Amino acid sequence: MLSLLITLLEDSNNDGLKYALTECYKNLLDPNVNEHKLEFFDVFYEKLLPKLIDYLAEFPIKRHTRSQVLSQHLIFELLNFCIANYKTDLRYYIINTGMLIKLEKFYTINVKSVRLDMIRLIRNIISMKDEAFYRHLVKNDLFKCTFKILRQMKRESTIYCAILELFNYITKGKIKTVIEYLGEKYYEEICRMNAKAFKDLREEIEITCISQNNVTSL
Repeated sequence: MLSLLITLLEDSNNDGLKYALTECYKNLLDPNVNEHKLEFFDVFYEKLLPKLIDYLAEFPIKRHTRSQVLSQHLIFELLNFCIANYKTDLRYYIINTGMLIKLEKFYTINVKSVRLDMIRLIRNIISMKDEAFYRHLVKNDLFKCTFKILRQMKRESTIYCAILELFNYITKGKIKTVIEYLGEKYYEEICRMNAKAFKDLREEIEITCISQNNVTSL
């Protein structure tokens, strides 16, 4: 069954089968459904997850097919599901394998659904409220592509709104490590943005960082 999912994602144009098998995996991993979920997750974690990430790492930036985009979307769905239900295990995997660094390229693929999947993945990982992950994010400057997209997007676009929601979550959650990082790296850029989410973020940066002299330019 493990190999079947990989085969379908890589080679099949049967969208219905891809959806059905993805839902089957989510049921098997669901702690509210499967009493043997931990045993299955161990197998998934050790054998299937690395193959899924490898598939994503090899995803073509250009000349991808609609079927490939669907496969990518379903893998992101599985990742988000696992993050919601197995936070501790996924934390170690994300950090130790450099998973997000491998997936950064999905910000650059000019397909709305692909970029939205990447933004939602970052949002869900941040919601894990794990300081080790926040340090990993800061160390690898994992918001640089987010700001690159902001420079390109129209303000009324779905992607722009998703990014606003991401920053709004960081601000309201008062995630100090991330706020300090954004202040140090992107304060001037944030100050030039007029959306309320950025005004609120700027205020939080000033509260969190300026007293510590961490904002380099005011």
